[in-house]
Amino acid sequence: MLLFITLVLLVALTTACSGSGADTIGTQEGGSKRDGGDAKEAVFNLPFPVEAGYFDRDFDYMQHERFKVAYLVTTGVANVCINFGKALAIWAKQMNIDYKGMYVSTENSKMSFMSLAQTQIDLGIDGIIFDGSDDKVEPIFEMCAEAGVATWRCTNISRDTMNSYMYGDTYVAGALIYPFIGGEIMNKSNLGIDILLRWKEKEYPDVPWEKVGMICIGSSSYEEEFMVVLSVKKKWCDASPSFGSYSDDPKNNPMNFWFADMSTQSIMGDSLAFTERLISEIVEPNNNIEVWLIPAASDICAMGAADALKKQRLSENACIYSIFSNYDLSKIWDTDDYSAWRYAACDLDIIMAEPTICALWALMAGQCTPETLWPQWVKPWDKGDVFEFEGDKPRVNVVNTLKLGSDGKPIVIEEHSYAQALFPTNWIDRERYREFFAWLDFYAFDDDTESYIYNEYPRVYDIDLFNARATVPDDYYRSPLEFIEVM
Repeated sequence: MLLFITLVLLVALTTACSGSGADTIGTQEGGSKRDGGDAKEAVFNLPFPVEAGYFDRDFDYMQHERFKVAYLVTTGVANVCINFGKALAIWAKQMNIDYKGMYVSTENSKMSFMSLAQTQIDLGIDGIIFDGSDDKVEPIFEMCAEAGVATWRCTNISRDTMNSYMYGDTYVAGALIYPFIGGEIMNKSNLGIDILLRWKEKEYPDVPWEKVGMICIGSSSYEEEFMVVLSVKKKWCDASPSFGSYSDDPKNNPMNFWFADMSTQSIMGDSLAFTERLISEIVEPNNNIEVWLIPAASDICAMGAADALKKQRLSENACIYSIFSNYDLSKIWDTDDYSAWRYAACDLDIIMAEPTICALWALMAGQCTPETLWPQWVKPWDKGDVFEFEGDKPRVNVVNTLKLGSDGKPIVIEEHSYAQALFPTNWIDRERYREFFAWLDFYAFDDDTESYIYNEYPRVYDIDLFNARATVPDDYYRSPLEFIEVM
């Protein structure tokens, strides 16, 4: 009789523990091998963070298994990945992750990198973050999938770059093959143009637009960068009807708009001196222009433009912003040179350490799959779908043309749902840049002050002082084909 009662109690307890509830999670299937590894099956009845792929300050990560993670880097990019690796270690500590460290292949070869990955697999690693060139990294994902190891690809290896195409008038560097988080050049450039136009209205409200000039510094040899030039030109036409109509021909520009094309520079040339000469050649003969607005593709271009304006004694009448700023911006601005360079877009990679390791954790824990991560960041027209191209087969290393169906939409051969999340672009100026870089240290490295990059600046302790997470832009889902139809 005692044995019977014991069995009844055991059954009752088992039933109670396995029952569903609002705060419990069941099992979830993993992704396909194209996803670069199956997401592990979720542990029954364990809760998850509020949103997969982002750190949850109120969640106890100790409830879950302690996952082992490594960061593997190819030799060619190792030097620029050191700070990112340190930031991964800090976030891993807060998430109960056994972070094994950053490993660099001994040789810059595919076999060396595969051997590095195989060593980690043999040691029982649960997840691997990869950083490096496509040709060395791509073969490893099948190996990890077969071993049941979750993977995360950094931004430069998330597209099928061998098969780029035009979606309407928008260049796409190849279909997504994995979700990623990173910056978007068009979003940054549009925000920057708005800042330039507001600066003009605030500082020189009485100067008519006919006496305002815009010089866009970029390159016609890089498709994505040239798309920015065209976007800037479009916004310039919208600023004043008197400028004339928009044209995507780089030689057919509206009034008071100039394109400083860096592609005409020799490979071994001095970019700083070359930019200065380009800007001088535009500014000197156009002395009717009283205010100059200059979006620059890089910090070097911004410096060259500032030098040119300084020699013409036009620094006070000009505003330059750089679309791509790096870690050295603080050192440049500390010199107080280049005064016309007033704004910079900073979305430095160490901010991405948090969502990178959080996304990998969510895959390892079974909270999501690569195609269910960050659903709010899935673009309906650019989510990894494999399209049919014009011609017999895709042309490698050539920008392909999409084949349209009878409904006027691209023909989809294989459908996917990968996210491309943006992390925020922090537009900084000379008044707050020291505070921004001090915050960057605190956000990425917490109390590990030995890893701080900007120890010379006063410390900040407010983790929400600047933005570390972006919101979805209003027009994020809008198809370029829809834009063409509206226009």
